[in-house]
Amino acid sequence: MLAELERTGKSWYDVRMDAQTPATPVPDRGPAPDFQDITLYDIETGEAFTFSAKEQEFYWRQGFTNVPKYTPERRKLKRLERTKGKELYNVRCAVCGKVGRILTEPTHPKKTLCETCFMKQWNAFLEKHPDIKAEHEAAEKAAAEATALYQQQTAGLS
Repeated sequence: MLAELERTGKSWYDVRMDAQTPATPVPDRGPAPDFQDITLYDIETGEAFTFSAKEQEFYWRQGFTNVPKYTPERRKLKRLERTKGKELYNVRCAVCGKVGRILTEPTHPKKTLCETCFMKQWNAFLEKHPDIKAEHEAAEKAAAEATALYQQQTAGLS
Protein backbone atom coordinates (compact mmCIF):
# COMPACT_ATOMS: atom_id res chain seq x y z
CA MET A 1 0.00 0.00 0.00
CA LEU A 2 2.90 2.33 0.72
CA ALA A 3 4.04 2.01 -2.89
CA GLU A 4 0.55 2.97 -4.08
CA LEU A 5 0.56 6.03 -1.82
CA GLU A 6 3.91 7.15 -3.19
CA ARG A 7 2.86 6.43 -6.78
CA THR A 8 -0.50 8.26 -6.60
CA GLY A 9 0.40 10.99 -4.14
CA LYS A 10 -2.77 10.20 -2.16
CA SER A 11 -3.02 10.12 1.58
CA TRP A 12 -3.79 6.92 3.48
CA TYR A 13 -7.28 8.28 4.22
CA ASP A 14 -8.02 8.96 0.51
CA VAL A 15 -7.01 5.42 -0.48
CA ARG A 16 -9.11 3.95 2.34
CA MET A 17 -12.14 6.04 1.34
CA ASP A 18 -11.74 5.12 -2.36
CA ALA A 19 -11.89 1.44 -1.40
CA GLN A 20 -15.17 1.69 0.50
CA THR A 21 -18.36 0.66 -1.25
CA PRO A 22 -21.15 3.24 -0.86
CA ALA A 23 -24.90 2.79 -0.83
CA THR A 24 -26.52 1.84 -4.11
CA PRO A 25 -27.94 4.83 -5.99
CA VAL A 26 -31.70 4.80 -6.43
CA PRO A 27 -32.48 4.64 -10.17
CA ASP A 28 -34.78 7.23 -11.71
CA ARG A 29 -38.14 5.50 -12.04
CA GLY A 30 -40.04 8.36 -13.69
CA PRO A 31 -43.22 9.88 -12.28
CA ALA A 32 -44.72 8.38 -9.15
CA PRO A 33 -47.67 6.03 -9.63
CA ASP A 34 -51.06 6.91 -8.14
CA PHE A 35 -50.84 5.32 -4.69
CA GLN A 36 -53.92 4.34 -2.64
CA ASP A 37 -54.16 3.55 1.08
CA ILE A 38 -54.01 -0.22 1.69
CA THR A 39 -54.55 -2.37 4.77
CA LEU A 40 -51.68 -4.57 5.94
CA TYR A 41 -51.32 -6.89 8.93
CA ASP A 42 -48.54 -7.01 11.52
CA ILE A 43 -46.66 -10.32 11.07
CA GLU A 44 -46.31 -10.88 14.83
CA THR A 45 -49.61 -9.67 16.24
CA GLY A 46 -51.93 -9.84 13.22
CA GLU A 47 -53.06 -6.28 13.98
CA ALA A 48 -54.34 -4.39 10.92
CA PHE A 49 -52.74 -1.08 9.96
CA THR A 50 -52.99 1.31 7.05
CA PHE A 51 -50.06 1.68 4.67
CA SER A 52 -50.95 5.20 3.52
CA ALA A 53 -50.50 6.53 0.01
CA LYS A 54 -48.07 9.13 1.40
CA GLU A 55 -46.00 6.40 3.07
CA GLN A 56 -46.03 4.31 -0.12
CA GLU A 57 -44.77 7.29 -2.10
CA PHE A 58 -41.93 7.75 0.42
CA TYR A 59 -41.00 4.05 0.09
CA TRP A 60 -41.12 4.36 -3.70
CA ARG A 61 -38.90 7.49 -3.72
CA GLN A 62 -36.37 5.79 -1.43
CA GLY A 63 -36.26 2.69 -3.64
CA PHE A 64 -37.63 0.40 -0.92
CA THR A 65 -39.11 -2.74 -2.44
CA ASN A 66 -40.71 -4.36 0.61
CA VAL A 67 -43.87 -3.25 2.38
CA PRO A 68 -43.80 -2.74 6.17
CA LYS A 69 -44.21 -5.92 8.24
CA TYR A 70 -45.15 -4.16 11.47
CA THR A 71 -47.53 -1.43 12.60
CA PRO A 72 -46.01 2.06 12.71
CA GLU A 73 -45.96 1.90 16.52
CA ARG A 74 -44.08 -1.43 16.53
CA ARG A 75 -41.62 -0.14 13.91
CA LYS A 76 -40.88 2.85 16.15
CA LEU A 77 -40.42 0.57 19.19
CA LYS A 78 -38.07 -1.71 17.23
CA ARG A 79 -36.00 1.30 16.13
CA LEU A 80 -35.79 2.48 19.74
CA GLU A 81 -34.73 -1.02 20.88
CA ARG A 82 -31.92 -1.06 18.30
CA THR A 83 -30.61 2.31 19.48
CA LYS A 84 -31.32 1.83 23.20
CA GLY A 85 -28.31 2.79 25.27
CA LYS A 86 -26.37 3.94 22.21
CA GLU A 87 -25.25 7.50 21.87
CA LEU A 88 -26.53 9.47 18.88
CA TYR A 89 -24.27 12.03 17.24
CA ASN A 90 -25.47 15.18 15.50
CA VAL A 91 -23.79 15.75 12.15
CA ARG A 92 -24.02 18.41 9.47
CA CYS A 93 -23.45 17.75 5.76
CA ALA A 94 -20.24 19.44 4.64
CA VAL A 95 -21.80 20.36 1.27
CA CYS A 96 -25.46 21.35 1.79
CA GLY A 97 -25.57 21.85 5.58
CA LYS A 98 -28.40 19.37 6.18
CA VAL A 99 -28.44 18.16 9.81
CA GLY A 100 -28.84 14.51 10.79
CA ARG A 101 -28.17 12.04 13.58
CA ILE A 102 -26.06 8.89 13.35
CA LEU A 103 -25.18 6.03 15.71
CA THR A 104 -21.43 6.06 15.17
CA GLU A 105 -19.13 8.93 16.01
CA PRO A 106 -17.88 10.39 12.72
CA THR A 107 -14.12 10.01 12.31
CA HIS A 108 -13.98 13.13 10.14
CA PRO A 109 -17.00 15.31 11.11
CA LYS A 110 -16.04 18.10 8.71
CA LYS A 111 -16.14 15.63 5.79
CA THR A 112 -19.51 14.08 6.64
CA LEU A 113 -22.04 14.08 3.78
CA CYS A 114 -25.78 13.54 3.66
CA GLU A 115 -26.99 10.72 1.42
CA THR A 116 -27.91 13.06 -1.46
CA CYS A 117 -24.52 14.82 -1.54
CA PHE A 118 -22.71 11.52 -1.09
CA MET A 119 -24.53 10.00 -4.06
CA LYS A 120 -23.67 13.02 -6.24
CA GLN A 121 -19.99 12.62 -5.37
CA TRP A 122 -20.13 8.83 -5.78
CA ASN A 123 -21.75 9.10 -9.22
CA ALA A 124 -19.16 11.70 -10.28
CA PHE A 125 -16.42 9.32 -9.08
CA LEU A 126 -17.92 6.44 -11.07
CA GLU A 127 -18.08 8.58 -14.22
CA LYS A 128 -14.35 9.34 -13.87
CA HIS A 129 -13.53 5.65 -13.27
CA PRO A 130 -15.42 3.48 -15.79
CA ASP A 131 -13.53 0.34 -14.72
CA ILE A 132 -14.75 0.69 -11.13
CA LYS A 133 -18.24 1.57 -12.40
CA ALA A 134 -18.37 -1.67 -14.42
CA GLU A 135 -17.14 -3.67 -11.43
CA HIS A 136 -19.72 -2.00 -9.17
CA GLU A 137 -22.56 -2.67 -11.64
CA ALA A 138 -21.50 -6.33 -11.95
CA ALA A 139 -21.52 -6.69 -8.16
CA GLU A 140 -24.97 -5.06 -7.96
CA LYS A 141 -26.30 -7.41 -10.62
CA ALA A 142 -24.87 -10.46 -8.83
CA ALA A 143 -26.37 -9.29 -5.52
CA ALA A 144 -29.79 -8.78 -7.13
CA GLU A 145 -29.66 -12.25 -8.68
CA ALA A 146 -28.63 -13.82 -5.36
CA THR A 147 -31.46 -11.99 -3.58
CA ALA A 148 -34.00 -13.15 -6.15
CA LEU A 149 -32.77 -16.74 -5.87
CA TYR A 150 -32.95 -16.60 -2.06
CA GLN A 151 -36.48 -15.20 -2.19
CA GLN A 152 -37.55 -17.99 -4.58
CA GLN A 153 -36.03 -20.65 -2.33
CA THR A 154 -37.58 -19.29 0.85
CA ALA A 155 -40.99 -18.32 -0.60
CA GLY A 156 -42.64 -21.60 0.41
CA LEU A 157 -41.07 -21.79 3.88
CA SER A 158 -43.13 -19.14 5.67
